[in-house]
Amino acid sequence: MPEPVYDHRAKRRTVSLTINADLMAKAKQFGLNASRIVEEALASAVEAKARQKTLDDIAADMAFLNGAVEMAGSFSEQMQQFYAERADAEAV
Repeated sequence: MPEPVYDHRAKRRTVSLTINADLMAKAKQFGLNASRIVEEALASAVEAKARQKTLDDIAADMAFLNGAVEMAGSFSEQMQQFYAERADAEAV
C-alpha cells in the first residue's frame, strides 16, 4: 500500500482563503462544508503532484540507467565479456 502524502491525523489549522463571495454564499445556502471541500481538493492536488513527481523521478532514473547501458553494456553483457576474456586468457 502506498504511503500517504500527508498525515491525515495532523491537527487542523485555521487559514485565510480568498474565495468568490457569491460562490461562498451559494455553498452556504446548500449547506456545503467549504473547509472539507477545500481540504479534499487540496489532498487530491497534492496526491496528483506527488504521483507526477514519482513518475518524473522514475523517468530520470531510467534515462540514466539506459545511458549507462549504452556506454558500458548491460550487466549480463559485461559478465559474458568478462568470462569470455577469462576463458581466452586461460586457453593461452
